[in-house]
Amino acid sequence: MKIKVLFANFWRLPFSEEIKKTLNKLFSEVEFEYENLRTPNDALKAIKSTRIDGVLLFVLSSIPGIVRPVLMSGLPTVVINETYGGSGEFLLEYSKALKEEKPIVAVSTRNVADEALLKKYVGYLVAIARLKESKILLITSKTTTAQATLEFPLSVDMHSTIRDIQAIFGIQVELMPINEFKERYYETVNEAKASELAEKWVKEAPKVVEHGPVDLFTAAKLYLALKAAIESTGADAVAFNCIPLFITGEIDAWPCVPFLKLQEEGIPGVCEGDLYSAALMLLMKHLADKPGYINDPALDDLKQEIVYYHCYSPINMYGYSDPRRLSYAIVPSHGNTKKQSVWVEYPVGEKITVLGLSPAERIMTLHVAEIVGNEYGPHVCATKVVASVKDTKKLAENWPHRSGWHRVIFLGDLREDVVNVARLLGLKVLEPA
Repeated sequence: MKIKVLFANFWRLPFSEEIKKTLNKLFSEVEFEYENLRTPNDALKAIKSTRIDGVLLFVLSSIPGIVRPVLMSGLPTVVINETYGGSGEFLLEYSKALKEEKPIVAVSTRNVADEALLKKYVGYLVAIARLKESKILLITSKTTTAQATLEFPLSVDMHSTIRDIQAIFGIQVELMPINEFKERYYETVNEAKASELAEKWVKEAPKVVEHGPVDLFTAAKLYLALKAAIESTGADAVAFNCIPLFITGEIDAWPCVPFLKLQEEGIPGVCEGDLYSAALMLLMKHLADKPGYINDPALDDLKQEIVYYHCYSPINMYGYSDPRRLSYAIVPSHGNTKKQSVWVEYPVGEKITVLGLSPAERIMTLHVAEIVGNEYGPHVCATKVVASVKDTKKLAENWPHRSGWHRVIFLGDLREDVVNVARLLGLKVLEPA
């Protein structure tokens, strides 16, 4: 990945060498291309010269209109403004660019080489660049694969979903029909290994309800098949259209336990073939190192609570590199009609950031809630996280129809970082709750 670093430094103030040293220390995998700007023509040449993933603009000392060509370029741009030397031009140009909805975020500081600040703000550009290098493997029916590949009249939205996600995030989507997945991966799994794995899962789970190794055999097969498909395709996330595939008999396993295990290995597993949620999961993996819990939100206006339910959640919600794990149980769900589900207990009192996406409208939805409890029982899905918000009715009244029902939970209050990276991606953020 390549990030252009521009120093708007009319008076040649001595900041750039310290900044370069800090950037190279923090982001050894990034190719930084440095240029000094003293005139608007310098800026025009710099942003047109090479293909780049983003711009890091330091406004160090600038009064003659140097930064405007950069801010108006339409490139994802992070601006770090030096409090004394840059503020005149920064104040005039930044607000103007925001009103024109340019993809920029900015911060002003006396210490432009601050390590924590650079890690945070340059991290936005790095996350966006990593998205462009990512791939989602979508496993679905043969018919759906054809409809999503070609823009038939009855499948315009399905076809456009993939194109919209590629346009916004740069993520590659590889479609695999279920018959190919079964023939190449599922039906070739070593069944002895699957049986051994199912026994291991039963032994290592903190709690198991009405499940023995035989009940998890097909789930273990599916896990091994998904692993093989991911390795073969080089995918960074996998989306499995589980409900249609199971109810039509095209697969005899649920991906809930396999996805839990894949998340622990750093691979987002996405229910119901939901590419919107897959994109959000990859975004937050690269931005915050956090797994996401895809869910169906359900409102209780009398208590100002939301129940976020689904049949699996990651247990490493604190972070892919964090050793902490949430407690879980392998359980039946949906009135004991569905096996291979997972109940996960979330930490009461923690904040959560809840995201949704409407790619066609270029909208990201966001609300922050506080966990107040966990429900356990056979009604609907297994995991039921309960959280409180200020106004559930506003959430319902302002729900973007094209964002779908699913939302994705990430542990912690990540609002500031989400809003900033959304702006760099050209997304409008709605906060209805």
